[in-house]
Amino acid sequence: MKLNNKGFAFSTMLYGALSLIIVVLLLVFNLLKSNNNETYYYSSIIEENLNKCIEEEIALENCYSSGINNCDTTSYYACIGFKNNTVVEGIRALEFFKDKVVSTGNGLYELSNGNLIFKGTSVNNYIQYSGDVWRIVSIEADGALKIAYTKYGKSLKWDADGSDEWKNSSLNNELNNIFYNTLQNNSIIDERVWKIGRIYDVVTTIDEMLEQEKQVIYSSADGAGAVGLLNASDYINASLNLSCSTDVLNSTSCSSWLSSYGGWVLNASNLIDGEQASAYYFRVGNKLTKKVVTEADNVIPVIYLKSSVKIISGDGTSSNPYVLER
Repeated sequence: MKLNNKGFAFSTMLYGALSLIIVVLLLVFNLLKSNNNETYYYSSIIEENLNKCIEEEIALENCYSSGINNCDTTSYYACIGFKNNTVVEGIRALEFFKDKVVSTGNGLYELSNGNLIFKGTSVNNYIQYSGDVWRIVSIEADGALKIAYTKYGKSLKWDADGSDEWKNSSLNNELNNIFYNTLQNNSIIDERVWKIGRIYDVVTTIDEMLEQEKQVIYSSADGAGAVGLLNASDYINASLNLSCSTDVLNSTSCSSWLSSYGGWVLNASNLIDGEQASAYYFRVGNKLTKKVVTEADNVIPVIYLKSSVKIISGDGTSSNPYVLER
């Protein structure tokens, strides 16, 4: 298409105007940039510091993931500005949690036996262990931490052969010969006595339940492993509802932070002639009940961490879980 003289003149004027606008915009942009040089500078510094230690952090994470318990943290701490890895001094778990005890509402309660247990439907009991986030069930009177891996995500039979003896159960074998071998830093796991006494239908109060649980214990001398399950009493104790602890097998008001998970507990039920062996479990809901051991249900592995473990940071929320000193 041809342009006449008028068209050419008009186009020239249009291009000139556009050029002028571009020049003005560039001047304004440069002025703004000049006025914000400090902001740009500090932004770049922040970005640089956020990224400068990524390689060291990845290397350290790979070391721990490989199962090594005493990885060299020198280069990582030097990169982030610490002269050594003892700059952050950890606090022993029992001492750390003692001042967090409450008397009302959701939170950490002290029981008559000296144990500290998280009660309520919304509690800050998340903790990092073995490369993932677990939840603290209780802090024992001697300082050991009882923690539960609620993210296990497996539905298994309590015992595939129909036995109600925990020490010989297929689930016990699964947890201690397969799951245990996936754990990192297992040197801080404490092999405790598991209270596996069966629960009889006549039990009504939490104290009676605790008494029945301790009638049979499974220790290292009996071949007990490092991994178990929650006790029936752990589920009852986690609820704030009074009726739950005074009518342990019938109350439908045992809601707690555990209610959203559900799963088997260690304790079998009483033997009744003609009935198949059964064990207790809690469903996603508010009640403790029992079912045949050859049926599958959710599994929440439980371990104890030694009383010597220390907490160095975190507030127990899911986004900022407690961190153990390595």
